[in-house]
Amino acid sequence: MVISIFRLGIAKLSALDELEREAQRTRPLELEKGEHDRLYREAIGAIAEAMSLASLKKVVQGYMGDLEQLPKNPEAVSRHS
Repeated sequence: MVISIFRLGIAKLSALDELEREAQRTRPLELEKGEHDRLYREAIGAIAEAMSLASLKKVVQGYMGDLEQLPKNPEAVSRHS
């Protein structure tokens, strides 16, 4: 029991790191300022609430996709290409 809780905690830390890297990569491209921050805060809450590795994986995949799908500023995209 303790080991599985520890594993979940480590997985949550890793998930936060992964989402932060994606947010930093895509934030300069956002069309509407603040959308990445709002979505990232939501993701932090969802990660905190995940009670299993499977639910954590679904949360991370969902929010990674959401970050990627946010509308991008065409001018910023051309500068970062």
